[in-house]
Amino acid sequence: MRIAHLFSNHKFTGPADPVLTLAKTLSQRDVTLDFFPGRDPKRGPAADGVAARASRLGLSTNTSLRLYKHGRPIAALRDVFALRQWIRRERPDVIHTHLPNDHLIAALAAR
Repeated sequence: MRIAHLFSNHKFTGPADPVLTLAKTLSQRDVTLDFFPGRDPKRGPAADGVAARASRLGLSTNTSLRLYKHGRPIAALRDVFALRQWIRRERPDVIHTHLPNDHLIAALAAR
């Protein structure tokens, strides 16, 4: 089974801890998990952010999407097209999302 796991927040805040715990647990099962973390719109991935912590946990971290937490329509549209290409190429069985922006991008990309 292949899972695309999207989380459109770059900060390691309260919701990020259970997200990373779930992703790590799934990756330890018979699952191929691709973790897509959000990006800081001004600085990119932070050294203490979600992407860095995911990498330290050994997750397969894909930073090709912006996944900004708050609405940035042009960036979201670019993410839809990039995720759509990734879906066609990798054929995941599940696309798991947590936040409204993740859900919107995944829903449009999966159509």
